[in-house]
Amino acid sequence: MENLNTSSETAPKALKHEIEGALELRALFVDELKNIYLAEIEITKTMLKIIKNPSSEEFLDVFANHLEHTKSRVKLLEKIFECIGEIYEEIVELNEEAEEKRKENELDIIHASIIQQAKNVKFHKISCYGNLLLFAKTLGEEKAAYLLEETLNNDKNRN
Repeated sequence: MENLNTSSETAPKALKHEIEGALELRALFVDELKNIYLAEIEITKTMLKIIKNPSSEEFLDVFANHLEHTKSRVKLLEKIFECIGEIYEEIVELNEEAEEKRKENELDIIHASIIQQAKNVKFHKISCYGNLLLFAKTLGEEKAAYLLEETLNNDKNRN
C-alpha cells in the first residue's frame, strides 16, 4: 500500500494550519483591543462621575489629569481600530461597585478605594498593552504596533 502523505499533500495542510493560526491570533488581537477599549471607556465614565463631586481641589486635579490621559487613550485605540480596519463600540454600563461606594458618604474610604483601583487598572493596562504590542508585531500591523509601543512606554513612565 502506498503512503498517501506525499510532501505535495502536506504543504497545503501546513499552509492551512498557518492561515488558521494567523486568523486566530488576529481574532485574539481584536478581542483584546476591544477589551482594553471598553475598559478605557468605563474608566472615563467613572472618572467623569467622580470629579463632579470632589472632596478636595487636589483630588480633583489628580483625577482631571488622569481623565484627560484616559480620553487620549480612547482616541488612540480608535485610531488603531481604523489602522487595522476594525469597528469599535462604546459601552454604556457603569461600574456598579464604584457607584455604590459613591452613594455612601464615606469619602476617605471611597478615595482610598478609587486610588487602589486606579493602581490596579494601571498595572492591568500595561500588561494588556504589552500583549497587544506583541500581537500587532506578530501580525505585521506596523502602524498599530508603533502606536501601541508609544502608549506602553508612556504608561510605564507615567506616575
